[in-house]
Amino acid sequence: MCALRSDLEAAYSSGTPDWEKINFLKSEVAQAFRDEEEYWRQKSKDKWLVASGRR
Repeated sequence: MCALRSDLEAAYSSGTPDWEKINFLKSEVAQAFRDEEEYWRQKSKDKWLVASGRR
């Protein structure tokens, strides 16, 4: 995800921004955040299940 954010920053900083590329990178960063959020949600649920003895 850090690489995506760096690429996005570089695209914004460009003398002539490529808005198509910027929009693509923004959607990729957003998807990466959603994926990470889902990962942590699932990990939390797994820990809860183990702690509650339901697994």
